[in-house]
Amino acid sequence: MAFDAGTIEATLDVRRNPFNEGLRKAMQDARSAATVDAEKRVKAADAELAAKGAEADAALKAASARALAEIENVAAEAAQEIVAKVSGITVDKAAAEGAVKAALAA
Repeated sequence: MAFDAGTIEATLDVRRNPFNEGLRKAMQDARSAATVDAEKRVKAADAELAAKGAEADAALKAASARALAEIENVAAEAAQEIVAKVSGITVDKAAAEGAVKAALAA
């Protein structure tokens, strides 16, 4: 049997090509899987951040409403006392609250 380097090299190339193609396909599949996984994690993180943002927004609105109610209460009490001291007239709480709400709405 004669040694033919060209035949051996061609055989090696032929055998190597399917391996290389398989390797490229495996790498492509791995990249695709990693991309899909990363996209899922990003979507989950986005959803979590959106939920936390909505929670924070609701808490801020509630705190703001409580603060405004307290400001209105203090302003109504102050208005009652000021009117009583300045004019000697007693203003009931409902009238004072109404006047404060109207002034704040203007």
